[in-house]
Amino acid sequence: LPDLSERGRKLLLEYAELASFDSSASPADLLEGLESSRDVEAKRMAVAARVSAVVTDVSQQEMGDTLVALRDEMQVPIDYDVLARATLRALLECEYRDDRFYRVVRVWGGRVVRLLRASDLSSARVFVAAVLSDPSYSHDRTGIVHEGVARILTPETVRTVIEVSGGSNPDQGALDLFADFGIAAVDPLVQHLAMEEDGQVRRAITELLAASANRNPRVLDDYLNHQPWYVIRNLAIVLGKTDRDAAVPGLRRLLSHEEYRVRVEVLRSLVRLMRQNAAPILIRSLGDENERVRQTGASLLRSNEADDLDQLLTDELAKERLRPEVAIQVIKILGSRNTELGRETLKGFASKRFTLSSQTRAFRDAARESLGQL
Repeated sequence: LPDLSERGRKLLLEYAELASFDSSASPADLLEGLESSRDVEAKRMAVAARVSAVVTDVSQQEMGDTLVALRDEMQVPIDYDVLARATLRALLECEYRDDRFYRVVRVWGGRVVRLLRASDLSSARVFVAAVLSDPSYSHDRTGIVHEGVARILTPETVRTVIEVSGGSNPDQGALDLFADFGIAAVDPLVQHLAMEEDGQVRRAITELLAASANRNPRVLDDYLNHQPWYVIRNLAIVLGKTDRDAAVPGLRRLLSHEEYRVRVEVLRSLVRLMRQNAAPILIRSLGDENERVRQTGASLLRSNEADDLDQLLTDELAKERLRPEVAIQVIKILGSRNTELGRETLKGFASKRFTLSSQTRAFRDAARESLGQL
């Protein structure tokens, strides 16, 4: 509720006592009987009748100035949405009874759902932020509020948001909305991601999930251990879309995931997050048992902008620890980059005329082929 001055608070308490028709009553007594909308309506009508009677009585007296002030007060415009948000925050702050706190959260959730179904994402966002940004409730009530968010973000509601905000590429309004939902939206979105069969909807959910987890990507860490591979693959994409350094440790752990399709997305996300610093990881990926992973690593290396990439590749070849097929990949990558250091390294391999080793001959042939294409 709006903050009251000391005088305003005193007047409100006096009015509460007057309206109760009992000078010994307390304001808390006014809350009795408000269990249903019908009870609330009856109380409202009773208060309205009492106010009308008081005003009528005053109007028959010589109190013109008072009536003018009262009329001016009644004509002050009220932004009911602002009042509703202030009321929600105040109720969440002061309501100490769990059942009543649950009720306030349900009322808030119902309002947000109605706005989302009406395609009014901007208004919904304001009501979401009113509760979740700078929470007025105590930390021990966070679980109740997160349950409320889960009730809001049903698969049907999420689909509605996706449909009105651009399909598989949600617009900025939807992304801002889910950024305000924050980590409270992570669990319901991950659950939807696991069940959703429509590819376009899954892509949209990854965008919304990235917005929700953006401030703290580590909230996804637990899901990386206990979800099917196809969910983890999408979560790897999400971590990359957060553009946060905090997402890197979780992705590194997935480099050894048994499913190659997960490893492919991990490489792409790490390059997005680490940029040129991902070069050593990409070089190691050339030795992966799966050809798709090796191809992805090679492709990402060719476009990597690390200043010392050619030196890194040359050093790896000099160590002679790479498997032959990996070394040949490195030779071809050096050739495709066409730098001075790369050309010198290739010339070193290509100049070996006489060799009994089939491996060395393969390296020589790959180097000559790469040089011939320059």
